[in-house]
Amino acid sequence: MDLADSQSSEGEESKHSSGASDAAIELMKLLITLSAGVLALSGTFILQFRAHPWWPFILLAVSWIALVIAIVSALTSISAIVKSRLHGDDLWSTGKRKRAAQTSKVGFIVGIACFGIFALTILFTRAS
Repeated sequence: MDLADSQSSEGEESKHSSGASDAAIELMKLLITLSAGVLALSGTFILQFRAHPWWPFILLAVSWIALVIAIVSALTSISAIVKSRLHGDDLWSTGKRKRAAQTSKVGFIVGIACFGIFALTILFTRAS
């Protein structure tokens, strides 16, 4: 393998790595935006549900906690990706940094699921 081949393969690796980190950043930004939107909208309209039973609000609290965890984990993941780019390595996709991205995704899914169940419960229970 000559010098041109090794430079070419390094360039392809950095393009692949850059593409993966770009996609990861976009996903994390999307999760942050959607999580913040659900938090803002549900917080805005919470007073509309005062007449409903108290127990569905446990689901809402779990949803809010999961969405806040998703936001914090996504910000941690974005920070790790940016630091990896500055240092020229791919460490953002390993260890704690990888777990932060996974935690963000799981937190988002749990938060949205709990919020959906909360919304359906409020919709189908009678106000007292």
